[in-house]
Amino acid sequence: GGAAAGISCLAPCGGGCDSKGGGVPMLSVTAAAIWVLLACGVAALPMRWQIAPGLALLIAAPVLIVLLGRDHGAIAAGFGVFALVSMFRRPILHALGRLRQRHGAEARK
Repeated sequence: GGAAAGISCLAPCGGGCDSKGGGVPMLSVTAAAIWVLLACGVAALPMRWQIAPGLALLIAAPVLIVLLGRDHGAIAAGFGVFALVSMFRRPILHALGRLRQRHGAEARK
């Protein structure tokens, strides 16, 4: 009983969300929020110290996006992809530039 019993999670979880251990779909939102806070912390580091934790965040991101999509739908996953691309736009553009250079060098051979 009590006030907590009337609170349900924000995700469609097939009636499994209750105050007795349900609400697992909120785990993906909690993990994504922690990921964002960690990313903000990494961004505050000097550039030379950002590489290793940035790679860890980049590796974890697709897993979180899939979990968000599974638990909350395609729109939530789309917001996750948008956030990922927004936060990693410079490294992504750098990698694309290097791929273009490599591809251009191979085409000239």
